[in-house]
Amino acid sequence: MKRFLSLAVLFCAILISAQDKNVLGAVTQRDSILASVNGESITLLDVILESNAEEAKLASMYTGEDLIRKIEEVRRKILDDLINRKLIYAAYKKNPFDVPKQHIEDMIDSMARLMGDGTRESLERRLVALGSSMDELRRKVREKIVTEILIYQNCILHIEITPREIYQEYQANPERWTVQEQLEIQLLQILKGKNADGLDPVRVVQNLKDMVRNADEEMFGEIVKKNTNGPNASKGGRMGWLDRDKLRPEFAEPLKNAKKGDIIGPIETPEGYYFIRICNIAGKEKIPFDKAAPKIEKELRERAIQNKKRFYLRELKEGAVIRILI
Repeated sequence: MKRFLSLAVLFCAILISAQDKNVLGAVTQRDSILASVNGESITLLDVILESNAEEAKLASMYTGEDLIRKIEEVRRKILDDLINRKLIYAAYKKNPFDVPKQHIEDMIDSMARLMGDGTRESLERRLVALGSSMDELRRKVREKIVTEILIYQNCILHIEITPREIYQEYQANPERWTVQEQLEIQLLQILKGKNADGLDPVRVVQNLKDMVRNADEEMFGEIVKKNTNGPNASKGGRMGWLDRDKLRPEFAEPLKNAKKGDIIGPIETPEGYYFIRICNIAGKEKIPFDKAAPKIEKELRERAIQNKKRFYLRELKEGAVIRILI
């Protein structure tokens, strides 16, 4: 029943965001056929009904060509999912099983409660605005429920991950289960080019070399607050913990043998000069097996599910007639 409710939430989110017709874009061409599976069409509306929530989110993050490209990626992925769903539903029709109507109606009631004024009438009005109907929604809900059940039965139900497999994965990837050495640093940045006061950055850096020498954390922080062009000035340049192996190349070499309390700099980069104070160093630490095991089991299970899905869908595609029309 949890799975059914999650599907209701998904459809609800789609329909709520769909009230902005500008976001829907080409919804007026709802009958445009994008693909067919064994003669059954997948239309633009089929895709938009499931992509619209994500598209609305993308519209708040991207514009122009970037937005168009991201929306295209989302729609293509959903089109692939819908093709797979049609294949699975075709298999169901060869060996049908009962899907209680009450499950479908319960889901529709859940959708109605979660949107608008909580009534079916409100839900139906939203569907009509999209060029859809309650009967079409029932069909889509039924198809999705059936698909989820068959995926569970064929790709999830009988997967077992043994303790031996988990331990072998742990032993085979030691670096993956090791926390890399980390540095906690304070950063003082002076950008190249004249600053707001018209001062020469090279001269500023020369003056700072004497000021920061042997400075403790508090003193270095005060110098940062008064002079830096970089981030976290209000925090005395504290940048938190950084993985040593992820430091930019210009920093990695000078900090290679640095110890706690050392102040390294000035380090010249294309954009400016940096002084870096090492607040703390945390060495490499191997994650114990008992802490890593749950994550490893989850990853192995997901990998096995995806492999079974690929095999299952490959079998279903044999003999199927799939046409992509875009």
